[in-house]
Amino acid sequence: MCATEDILGWIVEILSPTVISNSMLRRTKYNLNALSHDCAIGLIQKALDRGVNVREKIHFN
Repeated sequence: MCATEDILGWIVEILSPTVISNSMLRRTKYNLNALSHDCAIGLIQKALDRGVNVREKIHFN
């Protein structure tokens, strides 16, 4: 039996190349780093909204 703290979940948000390209080419620029950051924040918020106890995020370089 797994302890509660041993449970790992995941969620994804898929951005099409068109969305990325349109974001970077619009009149008010929205660069790839900002897009990535905002998507990560959005994913964390979705998990919190679903009642997930988010204790740590993993950052990959």
